[in-house]
Amino acid sequence: MIETLYHLYDNLKSENYLNARQYFIDLKEINDENFIEIVSDLIEKQEISKEGIQILSSKGQFGKLEKVYGQKGVSEASRKDLNINNCYGIFIENTNIEAMALWDGNHFKFFQN
Repeated sequence: MIETLYHLYDNLKSENYLNARQYFIDLKEINDENFIEIVSDLIEKQEISKEGIQILSSKGQFGKLEKVYGQKGVSEASRKDLNINNCYGIFIENTNIEAMALWDGNHFKFFQN
């Protein structure tokens, strides 16, 4: 999951927004133009940063979404109609450093809570 976060960060940093789309769950209802508008300021807002990923890598608690986030994780997956058994999370307690993702069998696909 950490490696995928770095790939996502690199794409966002280089403003390769449409390539970054592969790292998110399929959002069919959002066209490319709207997607770019949504993700283009994630780095500026520090929603994703190299430092945050490094901290998650060294101090994050990783596991199945339900175990890591409890009911919050179950609710997020259900709201997005995702199979909870294929969802994972990583976070650091008492911080806003976190990530939730669906494992599609080959790659992690992130979703925002």
